[in-house]
Amino acid sequence: MPWINCQQGALAERVGSQLRLATALRDARVRDLAPRTQGLSPAALDAVPAIVDEARKVQNLSSVTDDGPPADARPCP
Repeated sequence: MPWINCQQGALAERVGSQLRLATALRDARVRDLAPRTQGLSPAALDAVPAIVDEARKVQNLSSVTDDGPPADARPCP
């Protein structure tokens, strides 16, 4: 039953995503960012991840994707 494995994989990815978020939110500096973005235009909000991605590159850190599945992931049947 491949659909069971697929569903388990999707659940594992969701849980992993939530754990990564919880880990990030333990840092007060990370929690401080969200309120600072309130009221920014959509264009400014779209620029924030690009700025963070560039900072990660400068520090030779791996890229972080959104909470969605990897680009090469196939949907469940």
